[in-house]
Amino acid sequence: MSSFTSHCLIMLAGVMIAGISQFVLKKAADKDYKRLIDQYLNWRVVVGYGMMVLSTFCTVIAQRVIPLSMSPIWDASSQIFVLSIGFFILHEHVSKRKLLGVCIMIAGILIFLL
Repeated sequence: MSSFTSHCLIMLAGVMIAGISQFVLKKAADKDYKRLIDQYLNWRVVVGYGMMVLSTFCTVIAQRVIPLSMSPIWDASSQIFVLSIGFFILHEHVSKRKLLGVCIMIAGILIFLL
């Protein structure tokens, strides 16, 4: 496996970790807390932000090899991961507008890669 491919996989893992951390933080935000400090110092928030740090670490490692001009691809793919996590795990409704937006993002990624 080439260095570029392995760094692309590291970047993809970082994007997926960021999507999962957004899911964890959303679950933390859906709960009601008795005290204000409990909103910020509970296990879901700590794990979610820890995963965001790990995602940033993956991005920094991957950006050593991957050209910065490819960053829009990874940003767009993160939105696709968040939408799919919301649909499959949170059972959120995917409207026609959201589906159209994802299709436009996928088309943009494919055009950018060509």
